[in-house]
Amino acid sequence: RSDMAAAIGRLQPGGTTEATAPAICRELWGLMAVDLSIVAAFGSEEGATILGTDAPENFLLSAGYRLPSSRAAYLMQRASLGPWAERWRERPEDGPYGAAMTASGVQSFSYAPIRFGDTTLGVLAVGAVGQGLSDAHLPAMTEFGSAASALLALHLQAERLTSHRRAEIESVMERHAYFPVFQPIPQASSGRVRGYEALTRFRDGERPDIRISTAWSVGLGNALELAVLEPAIEMARRLLHRRWLAVNVSPRLLDDPEPLRAILGQADRPLVVEITEHEVILNYRAVREALSRLGPVRTAVEDAGAGIANFAHIVELRPNLVKLDISLVRGIDTDPARQAMVVAMHHFAGSTGCQLIAEGVETRDEANAISALGVDFGQGYWYGRPARIQALTARTARRAIRGGSANILSGQQ
Repeated sequence: RSDMAAAIGRLQPGGTTEATAPAICRELWGLMAVDLSIVAAFGSEEGATILGTDAPENFLLSAGYRLPSSRAAYLMQRASLGPWAERWRERPEDGPYGAAMTASGVQSFSYAPIRFGDTTLGVLAVGAVGQGLSDAHLPAMTEFGSAASALLALHLQAERLTSHRRAEIESVMERHAYFPVFQPIPQASSGRVRGYEALTRFRDGERPDIRISTAWSVGLGNALELAVLEPAIEMARRLLHRRWLAVNVSPRLLDDPEPLRAILGQADRPLVVEITEHEVILNYRAVREALSRLGPVRTAVEDAGAGIANFAHIVELRPNLVKLDISLVRGIDTDPARQAMVVAMHHFAGSTGCQLIAEGVETRDEANAISALGVDFGQGYWYGRPARIQALTARTARRAIRGGSANILSGQQ
């Protein structure tokens, strides 16, 4: 027990599971007649992968080796019950893993689970040649298992969560489990639709901003954003001609603008690239240069008035369109302070040559107010909810049959 305490005391977090797991195995070597030590992690699905071992480099069970599914399933089920010891028994379904273990001469094992709360994330296994290990060693294994959990569990839980999220995003892309919807952007003074914003909806109902943020966190943000843009550009061909299309783009997508440029180049109408507001831009010059490489597109900045960062986007990116945040628009017809802010933004727009879009217009009075204050365009449920292309084209056909004179400011959907 003294040797065990000293070994545990020497263990230090290695920063990564790949560094910490071998350190645990090295400390175990020589203790309790240990001839082989292994740290294995359980995946989010059935499976187990070796993180570290003190086995020779030419031994089959090296770091990264994936255990046979039958052995992994057994270890996962048994580890959920706590520490245990057992004699080694090779089974046909163990394949090369079982043959290599038998050839090593190891005849007995003791195991301790690696846990994070109530979740079993992996197992610490030590083997001995001959009878070596027995139930008498379980208290010591329990202590070492607790130390391994303290050092590894947080990292393993984070890696499991990342793996799960990455698999989810990959599944969404493989199944094309998303579709575009389009929201009209009319001229505030006349109500005539001048453009549409393309928005993404996921079939499982997940909020687009959350899913895309998750994708970026697991290294798939670029792939997902480009994937959802393609059907938006393609389906927009069925919208009325001479209406521009606005698409949302994260600043990080502009780190390599060529794939984005290739997709946008398939559009059959003028484009507006909206820079999303959810992340800090550290190099505005690089973003401006990337935008200039996208071809003849206009730019827009969202949520003006929602925070200091958004005003920095406006000043530094010099967009063609500035979208007033919904917090400025909501109740603007009765709030002099909001009206004053929009008047100031209108003056800024006139001085810099950009145009304003009021987001979140939901009532006739708000629509009339932004028009009276000189805002160029409106967007919101009052003018039309985001709709799939089939609904928009059917609506256009019905209006054509009736003569096409309906004013969108009437609020009819």
